Amino acid sequence: MMIKTRLFKITIFCLIPFICFSSIYFHWRHSDPPPLVSVVMPVYNRPDLVGRAITSILNQTMDNFELIIVDDGSDTLTKSILKQYAKQDDRIRLIYNPKNQGIAYSRQRGADAARGEYIAVMDSDDWSVPDRFEKSLAFMRDHPEVDVMTGRIQAIPKDVFIPDYSVSEKKGYTVDKLPGFYEVEQTFANLFWNVSALYKRSFTLKNKIRYNDRLLSAEDYDFWRQFVLFGGRMASIKDTLAYVRFHSSNSKEYYTAMSKNALDVKRKMLSQFFLCKDEDVKYVYSQKEKCALLRKMLDGNLKNPKLPHHYLENRFAAQCPVDFETALYLKHPFWSDFLVESKDGKWQRLRTKDKGQVVIEDDKITIVWDSWPKETFYLQNDGSYQFYPEGEKIRLEHPYWSDSIIVPTKRQKTCRFSLPDACAIVNKVSKDKVIVEWENQQWNPEVFQRNQNGIYEFIQEMPRK
Repeated sequence: MMIKTRLFKITIFCLIPFICFSSIYFHWRHSDPPPLVSVVMPVYNRPDLVGRAITSILNQTMDNFELIIVDDGSDTLTKSILKQYAKQDDRIRLIYNPKNQGIAYSRQRGADAARGEYIAVMDSDDWSVPDRFEKSLAFMRDHPEVDVMTGRIQAIPKDVFIPDYSVSEKKGYTVDKLPGFYEVEQTFANLFWNVSALYKRSFTLKNKIRYNDRLLSAEDYDFWRQFVLFGGRMASIKDTLAYVRFHSSNSKEYYTAMSKNALDVKRKMLSQFFLCKDEDVKYVYSQKEKCALLRKMLDGNLKNPKLPHHYLENRFAAQCPVDFETALYLKHPFWSDFLVESKDGKWQRLRTKDKGQVVIEDDKITIVWDSWPKETFYLQNDGSYQFYPEGEKIRLEHPYWSDSIIVPTKRQKTCRFSLPDACAIVNKVSKDKVIVEWENQQWNPEVFQRNQNGIYEFIQEMPRK
């Protein structure tokens, strides 16, 4: 009995220093000040691209951040790559889902683990410019009323892994949209770029804003909807903060869910202002339909305020003429405005009162301005008319996208119909073949051949001269 008592005392005597040391070490490890930014990046089977994404974060011009990588049940190769990066940089925190849970669940799990004052959204197949956080934080410091901000993005090819994308355009930042724009426009479409977003963690904790893990896709649209619901202030800068790999390689179920979920988000946002009907919820709105809904939102907001009323008034004044039943909405590289018929039979812009004769055809209008050169505008999916140089309209089919473009009569720049930032010089080298020389220096010229249906299919890339 005495031996057991002695052994017990010896054990306690030995454990006391260990317990004290462990307590001190634990306190030391967890008393470090939290990082300023927590970067949350879900990953699922990206062995070819995840390294590029991680590198773009680790190479930021400010280093007061943590990179929380949520592995959503990835394959062995992806896991191995993540572990290698984590060993090389202690700012990386790896979290493993026991099985694949989906993007929304993983984003939220990363957000729950975050310690930073701000949370930055990141995807495993994209690339952040080195001063993304520096510019974003500078904007947030200068605009303390803003709860979430974003910046512009640009498309990159899948296989590009070069630092040229990391070169900052300029120091500082340029303001794009301040509070009042996204809070209204998000009702009609998700215009808030996710991968370049930075938000205050305290705002989400205070209002219990979370990703809906039941959503297979469009989880970001629903997330930003909650910011609007709880009075969050949204803004953006004009600077490019991220390069994004656009693709259509997900399952059919994914894209079906994306469309359905986006419509559900719109229904929830509209229902804040009035009794929303099925016909009020569309994937794309014409300008007439949009103005009618804005009017209903204005009336509903007067009875039951959900947004600062001047937000809605400003958006309605900017987009909707008095008589938008017959107005044409024009989009030009340097302006956008309504064109309405005046009493003298001519048409005029609402803002500048510039007049001209209008010829309306099936999918385009031609305006012979009194004071400006003639211009041609083509009908878009949303009911607006986009300016394009005069020339032949053709359809391009690419492995990663399909779109229309104009082949001008003269050698001048023209842009894709659905992606106005993707501009090029289009040369028709023969009756059935065109060469598209992209303005983006990272994209090689591409050759398209006309098929029997009149569509120009992608054939090959050409080396840039």
